[in-house]
Amino acid sequence: MDRNRANEASEQLVEATWETYKTLVNHTLSLQQRNARFVREMVDDSIEELRRQAECNQTMTCELLELAESQREAFREFVEASVLEAYTNFLFAPFTPLSYYREEMRLAASEGGRRRSNGRLPIDDYDRLTAREISERLEDLSEQEIRIIRSYEQQHKNREALLRKLDRRLV
Repeated sequence: MDRNRANEASEQLVEATWETYKTLVNHTLSLQQRNARFVREMVDDSIEELRRQAECNQTMTCELLELAESQREAFREFVEASVLEAYTNFLFAPFTPLSYYREEMRLAASEGGRRRSNGRLPIDDYDRLTAREISERLEDLSEQEIRIIRSYEQQHKNREALLRKLDRRLV
């Protein structure tokens, strides 16, 4: 009987130890799963935040490129209007074919009138537009309308870069 009791006691000890081991293993697995889920969510959140930051950086870069392009265009117009005009006047002195062409353009513009028959320029709100905006609207104009615009530009704002563009349209 002592043996049976000892066997029963040892079986209870084994079962209790087994249950303790199972509980410990289950809690450890559960903890590992929670830790894995935590790390996965942390990595996913980090990746999402990095993606958002990359998109913001891309948007900012595009905006900066657009601003740089407009600055480059303004600088180009400035250089054309100031520095290149001196060289143009020097190179295309009187008695050259270009000076004759310019004189003919001035005469044609003064004879053709400054405005449409209704008293308006061929481009609406002309005085409020930049040289770039005017240049973009030249494609739809006739040769006579270009001459009107050129004459008006020369007598009012006299932007050399725009005048050259108008001259090229008339050639």
